[in-house]
Amino acid sequence: ESDTDYRGGTVSTNGKMRYQYGYMEKSSLVPDGDGFWSLLWLCGKSGYMYMSPEIDVNECFGNASITAANCHAWPTNMGLEHTSLDGKYSNEKKFICPDGKKLSDEFHTYGFLWTDEAMTFMIDGDVFFSYQTNTTEADIDAFVNSSMYAMLSYSVGRDNNSLDISNCTPDEWQNTNKFITDWIYLYRLQDGKGNLTLN
Repeated sequence: ESDTDYRGGTVSTNGKMRYQYGYMEKSSLVPDGDGFWSLLWLCGKSGYMYMSPEIDVNECFGNASITAANCHAWPTNMGLEHTSLDGKYSNEKKFICPDGKKLSDEFHTYGFLWTDEAMTFMIDGDVFFSYQTNTTEADIDAFVNSSMYAMLSYSVGRDNNSLDISNCTPDEWQNTNKFITDWIYLYRLQDGKGNLTLN
């Protein structure tokens, strides 16, 4: 997909697979350079309030020393405001690599556990952020009652990326402009809750 502002692509299970609750894990090498925007994310349509939920399992805006989790409940013509974790949880939902390392240096494992009570985000088996989803009506509608499809995306230089693609160095374009995913696994939970729909 392309337009005058960016180049990129998405692999999506929309129309093929949706799920509710489970453990998703992927192994990826993420790009490093201003404007290289990569993410694994989930989208769906909720029921009662007709919010459009989104869960960002891991999102890198180009600085490969940081990745972030997020969830959004997008508004509709009912006048509901867009809500996300960008405010109160802005810092808590970020994973910052220690010792000057970067997620572009080698493959890392990104995990996401989704239950009817919470979402938990992991890197290389370690939890870096959790969010309780069953405390407000909007969250229950968007993140407890919904099923979602998964997407793997990479965009370069997109307008709503806060980083400037013109700042990328020749070395970054040549050597770290890579988003490689080795595998993605999805596991069902033993509690029998949730569902998986294949088309």
